[in-house]
Amino acid sequence: MARYILMASAALLAVIFSQETTANDEDGLLQKPIDISLPESTGVDNFPQEQKPATPKRKRPKYCSNSDQCGKGFCCLQRRPPYGPRVCRPMAGRYRRCGEDQVKSGYYLRHCPCYLGTNTCENGYCVP
Repeated sequence: MARYILMASAALLAVIFSQETTANDEDGLLQKPIDISLPESTGVDNFPQEQKPATPKRKRPKYCSNSDQCGKGFCCLQRRPPYGPRVCRPMAGRYRRCGEDQVKSGYYLRHCPCYLGTNTCENGYCVP
């Protein structure tokens, strides 16, 4: 019986000793730099055309002389009277700046009116 206790104690001592030697190993505790190297360039873009960020293209303003020349939902607007250019702008939406002072020629000064039927212009803003 003493023989089995001695063998079990020796085995337990061997396990404890192996755990102690690996616990003092500092390789597992220190941070190491990670090598993140990109593949060599082949001269061709690696990304398809769809994944490249698109640069927004700004549309040129459509010049007008009256609101009839603009499409539905747009008005002919002169922002800087009396000499500024007249361009087609969208009608004012809910809670946006608006103006109802249309000139006899059919264009508006400073702000477009509210979109038809949805809002009314009160104190310079479109309200429902």
